[in-house]
Amino acid sequence: QVIKIAKELNIKIVPTTGCRYLEKEDWEAHDVACAIGAGQQVKSGNRPKYSNDFYFKTEEEVRSYFARLYPKDIDEWMSNTVFFADQCEEPVWIDPKFTNPSGKELPEFPVKDQHDYLEFLKWKENPVYPCATEEETKTIQELKEDAAYYRYVIYNNFEKKTPKGKEKEYHERLLEEFDVIEYRDFSSYMLIYKDFLDRCREKGIPVNFGRGSVGGALDAFYADIHQIDSIRYDLVFARFQNKEKASFPDIDGDFAQYGKPLVEKYIRNKYGEEKVAKISNYMTLSPKQYVKSMSRAFQFGTDIKDSIAIGQRLADLIPIDTSGKNFNDVDECIRKIPILAEYCLKYPQIEKFAKLLQNKPTALAKHAAGIVIGKRPLIEIVPLRRDEEGDLILEFEKERAEACGLIKMDILGLSTLDIIKLTNDIIKKRGKEIPNINVEEYDEKTYEMISKGNTMCVFQFGTSGGTIDLCRKIKPKCIEDLSIITTLARPSAKTIREAFVDTRNGKKKFKPFHKCLERAFQKTLGFPLYEESLLMLVQDAAKWDLHKADGLRKMTKDKGKHPEKEKKLREDFIHDAQKDGGLSLNMANKVWDDVIQNYGSYGFNHSHAALYSMTSYVTAYLKAHYPLEFLTANLIFESNSNSPQAEDNKLKIKDEIRALGVKIIPPDINRSKSTYSIIDDHTLMAGLDSLKYM
Repeated sequence: QVIKIAKELNIKIVPTTGCRYLEKEDWEAHDVACAIGAGQQVKSGNRPKYSNDFYFKTEEEVRSYFARLYPKDIDEWMSNTVFFADQCEEPVWIDPKFTNPSGKELPEFPVKDQHDYLEFLKWKENPVYPCATEEETKTIQELKEDAAYYRYVIYNNFEKKTPKGKEKEYHERLLEEFDVIEYRDFSSYMLIYKDFLDRCREKGIPVNFGRGSVGGALDAFYADIHQIDSIRYDLVFARFQNKEKASFPDIDGDFAQYGKPLVEKYIRNKYGEEKVAKISNYMTLSPKQYVKSMSRAFQFGTDIKDSIAIGQRLADLIPIDTSGKNFNDVDECIRKIPILAEYCLKYPQIEKFAKLLQNKPTALAKHAAGIVIGKRPLIEIVPLRRDEEGDLILEFEKERAEACGLIKMDILGLSTLDIIKLTNDIIKKRGKEIPNINVEEYDEKTYEMISKGNTMCVFQFGTSGGTIDLCRKIKPKCIEDLSIITTLARPSAKTIREAFVDTRNGKKKFKPFHKCLERAFQKTLGFPLYEESLLMLVQDAAKWDLHKADGLRKMTKDKGKHPEKEKKLREDFIHDAQKDGGLSLNMANKVWDDVIQNYGSYGFNHSHAALYSMTSYVTAYLKAHYPLEFLTANLIFESNSNSPQAEDNKLKIKDEIRALGVKIIPPDINRSKSTYSIIDDHTLMAGLDSLKYM
């Protein structure tokens, strides 16, 4: 019937066959994958099953199959496949509204809707700003409206935020950043992010100091997108964005968890439901998940309960891949872990299907935080779906979304911000004044507490024994010290911790083997802690600009993935270090081999470390000066948490509270609130929520 209708309506027919896997011999692995996906055993008959004929057929196989039934038509049908392939190569038949020659679908910020739009127009016509020049004035007057408005916003904050006597230095840095942002046409993107951050502040929704590489953008500091002085902390703009960077900027924002849905609702209302969507991300079968799934699918052991226990034991044998040491491969783990190898002799299915199934995508899920905003309805750009909650979801992950010209923004919920707000609410209820915490100032009580390792419940510093040990040994005195502890606490920096501590405490000395290392590693005492240090090193050694230097930084992170590119970068560096940097051939090679070559194993984003250390300081300050209120807020939060560690955390927090000389009394039907409440400086009463079935 289908063929008859096609011929009557003159519709071209294309012969094809079902395809579920690539090679014929992949059938068994695909069957196992189907069982895992359905949550059933391989031997179960109550799940999807496919024969061994659903592999990718050759042209000859397809022709042979259909020629038996339609010998007169097969040549024409086969030629139709080429016809449609050509149509895809040159899609002139597509409606122009669905195409975008520029490849960019950047959102447009509604400048005309701003309350100060008329004042801005007057300013644009006759700009008044610090360190004004005729050249910049002319540039502002000729800029697109969103780019000019972004400069207007920044210059409104310039006098308030610029250290006295440094106006020229800060203005010159801003001009360099404007040049990149306007070249990449990202002014609207920056304004959109600023807009919903401002909205949160207006509504009293806690917003973090900032997150990620955007801390290196001084313009974002003036725009209140983050709260750290990029110049003061030696943060590099090129790490965030530069003219040679192929990828779009990626600003992440932390909001109190209760405010995250409100932020998303505001964005949808402002830019239109049809222009805003969340992105997808792939769920993959990691080696740990793979062995657990195999145990269930083949029922290792005597019954289902036994197979789950065996799967967990197998997963526990596989190390967590934290430092790129190739522990993300089952076959390698089998070679290196004798006990796992013994299990594989008993259960050969583990090794048999590892190569085909481990680390492969298993499902397309909704990204927890990533959203995109388009300048037109997204249905015209990308495939979409709606999830069970009614949210509009891209059928693409970040990489393919960006390939379509869309930029991902991360709207993240950070529970620490909820705890800080709750602490302040408790302080206020007790008749005390909410503290105005200045993270730049040295507070002896706070840093003394951190130096003693009394960091339970302090953001980033309260759970890991290694981090607490670093606090005691380094004895921080400023945000930069906290950043160093945060960076050293990462598993990949484990091998350099003790050497850093010894250098910090004077047992060893930082002696750079060449002057090109001095500026880059002065703050980190010669250790490769920050990615930004690598950029400075390359700038001083080979006289590269920071834009090109960032390309080298990225290469160290992707070490081994692009050998030809790595080889070319090395040759360029050695050449330029001699020609422009004045290094000898031996010294240029030494800098590359001893410092640059393995830098990606250690280097961390300085901007992110510094911004998050500010949040750590706030929680430490609250614990040092308002210990009962802060710990009570943490106790309340854990009481409402579904985390597996919640009960254990509650016990630890209660021990800390009792150590303050505070008695925790059971709930009282006449006096208790819904949750824990402070009766006085020596008494904390449990809430009615601590009673079962309440």
